[in-house]
Amino acid sequence: MEGVRRISTGYPAIDDLLGGGYPVGHLSLIYGEASSGKTTLALMASAERARRRLKVLYIDSDGRFSCERFLQVSGDPGSLEMVLVSSPSDFWDQSRLILNLEAFLMAGTGLAVVDSITSLYRLALGSGGDAVALNKALSKQLAYLKGLARARGLPILITSQVRWSGGDSAEPVAKRILEYWSDAIIGLRRSQGGLREVSILRNPGFGGTGRGLFSIGDAGFTAPRGPIPF
Repeated sequence: MEGVRRISTGYPAIDDLLGGGYPVGHLSLIYGEASSGKTTLALMASAERARRRLKVLYIDSDGRFSCERFLQVSGDPGSLEMVLVSSPSDFWDQSRLILNLEAFLMAGTGLAVVDSITSLYRLALGSGGDAVALNKALSKQLAYLKGLARARGLPILITSQVRWSGGDSAEPVAKRILEYWSDAIIGLRRSQGGLREVSILRNPGFGGTGRGLFSIGDAGFTAPRGPIPF
């Protein structure tokens, strides 16, 4: 896996943690608790691609994509026209969108995002859905995304909510399924002083793991303001 190509996360310090950015031709998982910065990281990568006039396919399963926030992160008024946003109505609609994603690929597509891949899955489970059928469908979505990333040489980002596994320990919803299919794994956590901790837990083609503390500003993740709490 040496020599894996990468795209920028939109912030050089996080690029450095990943050895250059998100791996191209791979499926990258970003997970974390609410307000930890998952969508912000997805928007930053999307904005970076759009500023280069590359198309971004963005599946907004959380219903949180904001044109105003995207433009704030991007800083380029013309970048929004490069982003195609789809908002599934339920988990099965999400399945249809993902399993037909290749039909929306075009020349100059530079990134695909699913934010969040587990929100509608979790809602379906909580509404009494068949857990076996839902798990199979989620696994099929992830397998398709991973195969599409490799076949088309495309970086694909997915985000996930978390569940608490005891104490202050959090893990992705559907942990075993997501970890099985994901190539790169980035964990986010809210820290003291309003900071966000970014942990690189798996990263193809780049040895070791990494961790950093960052603030979130108008343009996304940035260097911490003031002293770092210990």
